[in-house]
Amino acid sequence: DYGDTYYYRGKVDNNYVSFAGYVWRIVRINGDGSIRLIYSGTSTSDTGSKTSIGTSAFNSDPYDPASVGYKYGLDKVLQHTTNTLTYDNISVTTKYYFGDSYTTNDSTKKLSISGNTVQGTVEEIWGSGSNNYKYTCFSTSQTGTCTTLVEIQSYNSPISVRAKYHSYLSKSYESTYTDEYDSTIKIKIDDWYKTNIEDKGYSKYLSDNIFCNDRSITSGDGFTLNQTTIYKPYTRVYSNKTPSLECSRQEDQFTVNTSNNLGNGELTYPVGLLTIDEASYAGGKYGNHNRLYYLYTGQTYWTMSPSDFNSAHAAAKVWDVYSSGTLNPWVWSFDGYGVRPVINLKPNTEITSGNGTASSPYVLSVE
Repeated sequence: DYGDTYYYRGKVDNNYVSFAGYVWRIVRINGDGSIRLIYSGTSTSDTGSKTSIGTSAFNSDPYDPASVGYKYGLDKVLQHTTNTLTYDNISVTTKYYFGDSYTTNDSTKKLSISGNTVQGTVEEIWGSGSNNYKYTCFSTSQTGTCTTLVEIQSYNSPISVRAKYHSYLSKSYESTYTDEYDSTIKIKIDDWYKTNIEDKGYSKYLSDNIFCNDRSITSGDGFTLNQTTIYKPYTRVYSNKTPSLECSRQEDQFTVNTSNNLGNGELTYPVGLLTIDEASYAGGKYGNHNRLYYLYTGQTYWTMSPSDFNSAHAAAKVWDVYSSGTLNPWVWSFDGYGVRPVINLKPNTEITSGNGTASSPYVLSVE
């Protein structure tokens, strides 16, 4: 978005930087000359969990398309699918509760089964052809609640049914993708940044550069369960293998300030996450367990890029870099994975020593 960018790719061993008491790896030089860094621990020998600031869910509620947002809107109303869809997020052995009716709660935005109830596996309840107990939260508690309740229409297999959904979801595309509430992972990153960067006076050396949470859509409507929504990062990286370092929607360009029609001004601090496109350019690929490129750490960690909102699971998914180095689009937003903050050094930051290797990382004048 700022012009030509130059990026590190592959088995790189000369992009280590010491800044603010931590070790970082250079990802790329942005078009405005600022230098994008990803957190890599406190020592150049750190691997695995030591290369992150801890673990976090991306968002705590995966059953809403809004959950793919680094910030998101939350104006929920009760919605019902018009189509019969395949639901396959089912355990073969788990004994769930089923009811012959259901209730809703507009205050808590939750649903629950009611009326006559029965407990058993999907095969036990539905495999014999019974259709008296249509409604389930797929909960092992008789009083369990859910944001998405499944109304079973027919039985496919012990792990799959045809169903309709009843769910509290954001009521429109616009309300889903507004930037009103902080995601779970943004809260964790901001708390760490304030303590370790802001309060120690290092923010003045950082540039306010775009972090792209690209929620633009390839297919689907983006806010209901009637069909699966596919986000463009999925299409670019998984389907077409054509990553991009441009961020098309200004609403998705997360910055502290806005300038020249760039940035949404929704960040508290100039810190974010890697995009799946940046991981792809660095050498990551779906289905390729690459342990040689510099973004491989041995730990699964989040990116900032949405994947899909899948009607079969009624769940929002966000890309991650998997522990084997492969790029993984099949991750529910409430899973707990590593968090590696990304920052941008100002273009005029000077190097006082080091050659960027693990034994001699770049040391900056600000140190």
